[in-house]
Amino acid sequence: MKLSFSTRGWSDFAWDTLCTSARAAGLTGIEVYNADGAFVSSRTGMFHPSRASATFRELRDDGLVITCVDSVWNAGEKNADTAEIENCISVCYDLRIPFVRVRTDDGADIATVEENLKRILPLAEKKDVVLLIETVGTFANTEKLRDMLELFACDNVAALWDMNATYRDGGESADATIKNLGAFVRHVHLKDSEQTANGTRYCLIGEGSLPVDDMMRALLSVNYEGFVSLEWDPSWLPELADPELVFSHFASFMKGFSDTARAERHFYYNKTHTGRFIWKKEELIDCTFPKLLDTMVDAFPDQCAFKYTTLDYTRTYKEFRDDVDTFARALIALGVKKGSKVSVWATNLPEWYIAFWATMALNIPDFSRYAKTQKDQFRGQLYGMPLPMAACAFIGAYFSQATKMAYGEAMFDPTGVFYHLDNKIMIFIAAIGTIAATVTTCVAANVVAPANGFSNLAPKKISYKKGVIITIIIAFFILQAWWIYGSGAAYFTWMNAYGTILAPIAAIFIADYFIVKHKRADIASLFKGAEGRYWYSGGFNIAAIIAWVLAFIFPLLTYFGVQGAFWTFINSINYVWSFVVGFVVYILLMKTSLAGNSSVTEEEHEAFTERQQI
Repeated sequence: MKLSFSTRGWSDFAWDTLCTSARAAGLTGIEVYNADGAFVSSRTGMFHPSRASATFRELRDDGLVITCVDSVWNAGEKNADTAEIENCISVCYDLRIPFVRVRTDDGADIATVEENLKRILPLAEKKDVVLLIETVGTFANTEKLRDMLELFACDNVAALWDMNATYRDGGESADATIKNLGAFVRHVHLKDSEQTANGTRYCLIGEGSLPVDDMMRALLSVNYEGFVSLEWDPSWLPELADPELVFSHFASFMKGFSDTARAERHFYYNKTHTGRFIWKKEELIDCTFPKLLDTMVDAFPDQCAFKYTTLDYTRTYKEFRDDVDTFARALIALGVKKGSKVSVWATNLPEWYIAFWATMALNIPDFSRYAKTQKDQFRGQLYGMPLPMAACAFIGAYFSQATKMAYGEAMFDPTGVFYHLDNKIMIFIAAIGTIAATVTTCVAANVVAPANGFSNLAPKKISYKKGVIITIIIAFFILQAWWIYGSGAAYFTWMNAYGTILAPIAAIFIADYFIVKHKRADIASLFKGAEGRYWYSGGFNIAAIIAWVLAFIFPLLTYFGVQGAFWTFINSINYVWSFVVGFVVYILLMKTSLAGNSSVTEEEHEAFTERQQI
């Protein structure tokens, strides 16, 4: 059975977000609501004639299809303007969409409906598009719809079965609906609900009182091979306004109907009949937490259990149980037994942010080296980093909030706003500003340090400009960073590992300057090569290399599959671990013969100072 969803109610969400959520949940179809909406009529809309062909190719490559376009044209209105429905038919023709939904209100005159359909039917036949009359309003009574469809006897007019409407409004059983419409049904709408004292309350599929099981069996009895499309408005349950959660729940529930021999799924009401559960109350008291989890996995293995957006942690019930089992085995390996008390300490794992600042911290010497005095470098860092970065952060936050007020959604990508600007001069200025910001940021954060590094390897042969070229070539042709950005999980792993490797370098810098060298430096020796005190062993500080490797090697092992409670703990504090180990080990090693005569004595420092004053 093929599954899709309707975009009705999701207008505040970007098209890419909806497509991504649909693919993640296993849905293969999208039903577009209202051809006058932003997705279609807007100059930047996905289905605008200027983009129709590209949209079709993109959807096809992603394994998605547009199942139907839902027109808002009322076929029961006398002399109704047909411009909107004609636009829908044209969109369907351009994108090879088979169906256009036609609606009617309750109490609509059937003769008027027939007259209006005859007005647009020639265009539908010409474009080879099928007009689907939805079983709502007057046609919630499917006998009336059947009689009209038989009157037309045309392949371009068929039925769209709204399961909720025929049951709630028409009072029909599923068998009665299929008996009346049978092969006329070309598309299906599904939303669940239950009747309360305050009227109809919409629920997630399977949680209301709609006899979905009976309806699906009736549908399968006529060998229906079309789409079942989810209708869900986030306003019905604001706490479930995440398309990924709603779609995955729908897909998980509907999987059970792919097998016609499916066994009945039983649910049990709570005392107040406000909810249903997969276990009886008297059985629940004897259940352990593992048993409850196993029961949920058996019933809803592929339904989303957790979505932790800040950590890119999304798990189905089955995947979550696997994580639980892995952690349980780690506790057992540590000696935890039945009755043991376990205390858990955890963090939000901000390694990506730490890694970013660690990069900046290590790059500072490449800028401060050109300062003439200590005060110059101090003022440069004070005025050049905290204040501008705070200002940029404020502008970014203000900008995204402004776009939400102006366009209905928060845009974090400045280029996305360009499509909403009609003034070409403003677009040009904004584009120049974006390019300048990108170039300057990349140069400062990613080019200066490695370019200086390559230049330092062979100052006579490699200038700073040549170092820049080498950096660009390595970054573009060898590292190919777009592979990292292509996956959220890969990017998160990379930033964790990156911070783990950088942390001991910063620690060694600090330990060497403040603890080992006591802030005393022989500037002249920096330029003497093998004759200077900082040549160490063939130009390499072996103590620093050993401390660096020992610091990051243990946390890094966790990225290569090493597991266990100890390793999990190290991974959770990888930056702190690497920094502390690198700091301590370097200080200890520099007390050995590896330090050589690199330290400047107090007498030498006084002599250097006097020489500078002269």
